[in-house]
Amino acid sequence: MSEDIKEAINSLEKWVISSSEKNKKPKKIEYSSTFFTDDGIKCITMKFKMGLFGDWLLGISSDAGTMSEMKPFNKDTEVEEAKQMILKLKNIWNDVSKMEVTEDKDDNFLNNIK
Repeated sequence: MSEDIKEAINSLEKWVISSSEKNKKPKKIEYSSTFFTDDGIKCITMKFKMGLFGDWLLGISSDAGTMSEMKPFNKDTEVEEAKQMILKLKNIWNDVSKMEVTEDKDDNFLNNIK
């Protein structure tokens, strides 16, 4: 298993733990595939289970971030679903960058008042 895949699995495990109500660790995480989006974002898709008998869920680790929508894993649709998650992550980062610019402008404005 490559270092990229090990890091992706570790990243998804941490994300799942931090996002679950009980800080619950996934019972199992398995690598599924790697692909690049049209704009060059690398994405590793994985499937994971929260319980021994639970359904497989889709999770991703990408250059844009790590996440899962906690929806069932489907090998036939995993790449399209992963692309949608990447789009959501990009929108989050876009929103964050806008907030940072606004905060910087406010800080500069306040610093210039004497």
